[in-house]
Amino acid sequence: MVQVPPASEKIDGELDNIVLMAMRKELGERYRSARELADDITAYLNGYPVRAKTVTLAYRSAKFIRRNRAAVAFATLAIAALIVFNVGMAILAKRARSQQAIAERESGFLSSIFAASMPIQARGNQVTARDLLDHGVQRVDRELAGGIPIRIAKRVCQFASERLFDLHVPRMFP
Repeated sequence: MVQVPPASEKIDGELDNIVLMAMRKELGERYRSARELADDITAYLNGYPVRAKTVTLAYRSAKFIRRNRAAVAFATLAIAALIVFNVGMAILAKRARSQQAIAERESGFLSSIFAASMPIQARGNQVTARDLLDHGVQRVDRELAGGIPIRIAKRVCQFASERLFDLHVPRMFP
């Protein structure tokens, strides 16, 4: 003897809705023609939404996704890649702004070292490059603590002092 599974296991919900719509008692709720019934069966077989089922956004979306799996997967990956790209660019932009602020601070510091040699600042005194660099080394600890790498600023001032004037200043750092 062959056992037949219950009807609910053999027919999925959409096909069941098509059959139930074709069998409704009220004439206005049934298919108006055999052509409409055939169109719904064709839509079911091709993976499109059927008229017999209540059409919701979730239902239509699920049908679309099932019909276009590769395209939806590609679009999802493209969107994910764009999101990752945008997050990466935001991180890089934040780093660039931070580095720009540091560079502007360094530039301002170095410019201010040499501003003392201007006649208005010197007030008639003769200011040598050696004096400017020595003053710069003293200002590094006081003004740049915690921001610009202090060792680099000290090395720049000390290097310039040693190389430009052939002076041998004791090293203040390792």
